[in-house]
Amino acid sequence: MHAKIDNFDKLAYVVKTYKEKYENVWLFSAGDLFTGNPIVDQYKDPG
Repeated sequence: MHAKIDNFDKLAYVVKTYKEKYENVWLFSAGDLFTGNPIVDQYKDPG
């Protein structure tokens, strides 16, 4: 998912599904998710 903001909705769906199914859910991030500025880095016309 490294700076791929387009996939956040997929991640949110997985997290929500697991939280509904299991009583105790832990979500860990290994870091390096927000390296740089994903909006500017991923799209040609930053505005």
